[in-house]
Amino acid sequence: IDQLVFQAPIPPPFGAVNKLHERIQTLEIDLTVKGSGLAAKLQATAYSKSDAKSLEKSLRQLLKTATAVAISSIAIEIGNSNDPVDIATLKYVNRMAELLNKQINLQADGDVVTLELQSEVATTGVVLALLLPAVQAAREAARRTLAATNMRELGLAFHLYHETFRRFPPAAITDKQGKPLLSWRVAILPYIEHQELYEKFHLNEPWDSEHNIKLLNEMPAVLKNPNRNETQKTNFLAVTGKGTAFEGTQGKRLRDFVDGSNVAIMIVEADKFVPWTKPDDHQVNWEDPLEGLGGIRPGVFQALMADGSVSPISVAIDAERLANLLRINDGG
Repeated sequence: IDQLVFQAPIPPPFGAVNKLHERIQTLEIDLTVKGSGLAAKLQATAYSKSDAKSLEKSLRQLLKTATAVAISSIAIEIGNSNDPVDIATLKYVNRMAELLNKQINLQADGDVVTLELQSEVATTGVVLALLLPAVQAAREAARRTLAATNMRELGLAFHLYHETFRRFPPAAITDKQGKPLLSWRVAILPYIEHQELYEKFHLNEPWDSEHNIKLLNEMPAVLKNPNRNETQKTNFLAVTGKGTAFEGTQGKRLRDFVDGSNVAIMIVEADKFVPWTKPDDHQVNWEDPLEGLGGIRPGVFQALMADGSVSPISVAIDAERLANLLRINDGG
């Protein structure tokens, strides 16, 4: 025990660990597998009865601190969420922590300190250890689903726009000289049930004019990506560049999608967030089609196809295959 050295720094809440070896002569650990559970017994012989009492006190404090840190980590991840699943998860964590503390047997008898964990306690500890990544995974799955739902609503708006004008909206509302003023996201407002907001815009002024800039605060919920708490910016961006669905100043028609509307990407979940009214979108880098994509969620980005469907695209996709999806007429 005297030779015990901790190679990695101990976090401040657990600093007492550094002093434990000063009170211990010998340490015995017994691990027993019982079915699917695990029983653990730790027995430490201290230098004196007073050292044993101090050791018991330190261990109780460490157990209390570890429980508090575990609960705090999950609470921070959940935040001030009003989601029923998040609220239930936090209550469950607290119940498991109470059960763990009640079933741990820690006592000092003379100069010997014994700490026992029974099978059900070990299982409870594993549950607590695994719960945070499980919560994170569940929340990411929910965010991904909500983002896909929002993108599908945008796809429906595109097709309603197409029914009215016989073409999709262009990437930007422009002035008579073709200068971009406002984003396509403004143009589709009437088709996502925001006619009144659409009528507030001065369509002959740029997005950051004295009048239009005030409307940034009224971004529709469908443009929000649940992975970021943005109230004025979105990362649902149109794919722009030569051969894409938003090439040029006129919107494309469905018949322009020669390869098929189900294999042509119109909107992507991009890595950058832009003011939602600004005519600023995703410019494809044909040397590296994945550039600017795949940084928001683990392993994938989501894409709205021209037929209105939403597809998750793996960041491991072949560059040529991705380029084919980003072009609307390349025979791919």
